[in-house]
Amino acid sequence: MAKYTDRIRKLASYVDAGESVADIGPDHGYLSIWLIREGVSPRVIMTDVAEGPLKIARGNAEKYGVTDLRLGDGLAPLAPGEVDTVVIAGMGGETIIGIMEADPEKTASFPKYILQPRTKTAELRSWLAERYEIVEDIVAEERGRPCPVIVVRT
Repeated sequence: MAKYTDRIRKLASYVDAGESVADIGPDHGYLSIWLIREGVSPRVIMTDVAEGPLKIARGNAEKYGVTDLRLGDGLAPLAPGEVDTVVIAGMGGETIIGIMEADPEKTASFPKYILQPRTKTAELRSWLAERYEIVEDIVAEERGRPCPVIVVRT
């Protein structure tokens, strides 16, 4: 059974009903599963840079109808504008910046990002503030650890 922590629930709360979502580096796939199971999103794409983590996510998610899993780095597996919302969670702020800087044109094609950095949060906020509209900046909790959640629009 998927573990829906406060962090997962907070991330999910920023996905509007009917939005398609790309979950970059989905870990176990719990966010994607939540979005499908709860009927929030009609389509979720999970991408990961490594086959191992993608295999774990696939094993969990396929039981719940999440079947679009792609191998690739960051936003590379996605077509421009393919989804309404991109979630990048559980990575360092510098990694998130790297993903978003890799292809600025493609990055700009997705209207909303839900970001949850594990480190370098101040650097990420500063970088985002120069380029995007920050519409939400809150802190969730997971296992007693604060987890910033930053929502931006392009």
